[in-house]
Amino acid sequence: MAVNPRASLELIPDNCTSCMLCIRACPVWCLGLDAHLEVTQDGGRRRSSLHLDRFAIDYRTCMMCGLCVDICPFDALRWSDGLPPVQFEWEHGGSG
Repeated sequence: MAVNPRASLELIPDNCTSCMLCIRACPVWCLGLDAHLEVTQDGGRRRSSLHLDRFAIDYRTCMMCGLCVDICPFDALRWSDGLPPVQFEWEHGGSG
């Protein structure tokens, strides 16, 4: 039996900028994201950026519509053919 190529979503944490576009696009609010702000000094210039701490998907409510995959400008979400758990959670320093 072939597995659906849209069986689950895969997070590529290194690509995620915590822009929250996927969170806003989700019609059923099944995604969760926590991030922290880091400020760096570069030659007298201060720069701030968000860094991903936690990303979660509640597959009990996910409709697998793909809006989060389609809207991500950084390709941080993609389709996976692996069967999803009921709840997926990725944490910085851990694995989902």
